[in-house]
Amino acid sequence: MEDKEKAVIEQTQSYIYSLIDQTIKIRVVDDELRKRMPAVLIEQYKCYISSLFGIPVMLCYPKEVKTLTPAQIQRHMQIMSDKCGIISIIVIRDIPSYNIQRLIHQRVNFIIVGKQMFVPSLLMDLRKLPQTGKDIKEEIPALAQCLILHSIIFGPLWMSVNEIMEAFDVSYSTANRAVRWLKSKELVLVSRGEEKKVQMMKSGRSLWEPCIAYLSSPIEKVVYSDGKPNGASLSGMDAVRYYTNTADPKEGTCYAISKSQLSEITAFDKKGNHPYTLEVWKYNPKLLSQSAVVDILSLYICHKADRDEEYAKMLENLIDSFFFK
Repeated sequence: MEDKEKAVIEQTQSYIYSLIDQTIKIRVVDDELRKRMPAVLIEQYKCYISSLFGIPVMLCYPKEVKTLTPAQIQRHMQIMSDKCGIISIIVIRDIPSYNIQRLIHQRVNFIIVGKQMFVPSLLMDLRKLPQTGKDIKEEIPALAQCLILHSIIFGPLWMSVNEIMEAFDVSYSTANRAVRWLKSKELVLVSRGEEKKVQMMKSGRSLWEPCIAYLSSPIEKVVYSDGKPNGASLSGMDAVRYYTNTADPKEGTCYAISKSQLSEITAFDKKGNHPYTLEVWKYNPKLLSQSAVVDILSLYICHKADRDEEYAKMLENLIDSFFFK
């Protein structure tokens, strides 16, 4: 075994030990098992045999990961598992965050050394979380998410805490908590002085990709009503159809509203007995959109876990078109 190859194996062993406190042995695939592996995949992966919690697994290290799409990886691991009769796990050192989400949605077994081990075949989803202040939760505050998306859509944030309070209509504690969370993730710089300015360190796709793993659906709850508040934003599949030029925003039945807009509705329930579906968002959807439709990024985050492949593909295409327009 070459030194470089040995180093990669040791890194994998150390990472798995740090997660599950288990020392695993990793050995080269034997000839009998190798004969079962498709020749085309042998050319693309270096494979080893190990075990997790006493269950045999095959660790597959791609020789060139940049050319592989999540769909290809899913297909390769499935073929490898079917042909060899053993759980196959792709092991990689790095991959864009948005592709991590795609692998998760496609239920691909993977290990990203130093970041995450996701093995749904063994009901495992483990990762080392960064250490933050005791009062800074790992879950992203709604305002922090709004500030990230706002910086991607309209340009990097450059505001004081007071300006954030005014622009986003929040209290000082809410604004301060969001800024501290962003700072804990090294996403912003905060200047010194009486009026501290908050500056987002990245923008565009370079901000989107490292943050996608943190971003969560802004939908707090869903209610149903006979009407919609003034200023409600088209959302859900209706919004997807709008962005793909197949629907009129005035003809939709799914809308996003802020918590304050919900107070305008006198009759609603949570059982779906009314024609309009209203998503009550954690932040005002109007903050991120200059039209009558929710922004593409929030729309993607709302529905990125949807199991419908066609719907998921439409959302991915919208994201790609957003960043390459």
